Parts: sequence; structure tokens; C-alpha cells
Amino acid sequence: MNKILIFLLLTTYGTFGQNIVWNESETIGLVPAKKWTSTSEGDNLNFRLTAPFSSDPFKGNLGISTAPTLNWTLDELWTEYVTKGFPVSVNGYKKIDEGESSVDGQKSRWIEFYSENQGIKFQGYSEIFIKDNVMYIVTLTSIPKYYDDIESDFKEMINSIRIKTVANTK
Repeated sequence: MNKILIFLLLTTYGTFGQNIVWNESETIGLVPAKKWTSTSEGDNLNFRLTAPFSSDPFKGNLGISTAPTLNWTLDELWTEYVTKGFPVSVNGYKKIDEGESSVDGQKSRWIEFYSENQGIKFQGYSEIFIKDNVMYIVTLTSIPKYYDDIESDFKEMINSIRIKTVANTK
């Protein structure tokens, strides 16, 4: 009985007692890792980890956005947006690794990569999945020297993502 109660508490309140943070329409939610703060506006979810006493105040950023699939499959979207798109649209793009996983019970594809913006090198991770004909794009960005330290936070937050269909909200 005690094990069931603990399980229910963990699934209701998320990891370590934290609540799920939902977007404005309550269709996308996740449990932010410790010390990550929401910078979300509207239906996009965004979280940031800062290093207030460092010369590099930015440690990491996680964002979730959506787009219609236009009835494309995950593999078709992946080919168009990542395989073809990243090399021409992401400055300083260099692929590190890619693979398959799942998010909220849905098959996903992910890629880890380097990019550069205004002379600053970044390490990124993007994961794409589809649910109810909506493409969800999870984007994680960090400065390479912090990436290994916060990679477990990234994975923890991705594993906590929950999607509600519009008919099931509120």
C-alpha cells in the first residue's frame, strides 16, 4: 500500500515533488529540473539555467515548440527539417550523433550537434516527435563546457514531457 501511495505522489507531483509546468493552453507540460526557471510565453515552453556568479551567465536553455505535420511522417519531417535543413540553416553546424527514442509514448528522433552564433560556440540537442498530427520540437542549447554537467537535466526534463490533446484539457 505504501509503495502505491509513493508512486501516485511521484506521478502526480513529478520528480522530487515538483509540479508539471504547462504552457498557456495546458497542452504541453514538463517537470523542470532543479534550478531551471520558466521563461515561457504563450503556447511555447521555455526554461533557462543560469550561472549568476560566472563570467558565462548562460548555462542552458530548453524550448518546446509545435508545428502542424501537414500529414508528413516523422521520417519525412526529419529528412526535411534536420537532414536537409540543419546544414544550411544552422550556423557552424556539425553533427555529433543522432538516434531514435520516445517521448510521452511517441517514437522520436534526436540529434546532438554543434552550432555557432556571433562567434560563440554552442552544443545542442533536438528531439522531434508527433502526436495527434502535431510535430513537437524539443531544442536544448548549452555552451559546450557546461553541456556534460547539465545533460542529465536535459534528459530528465525530456522524460517528464506530457502532451494533452485539446479535447482532454481542462
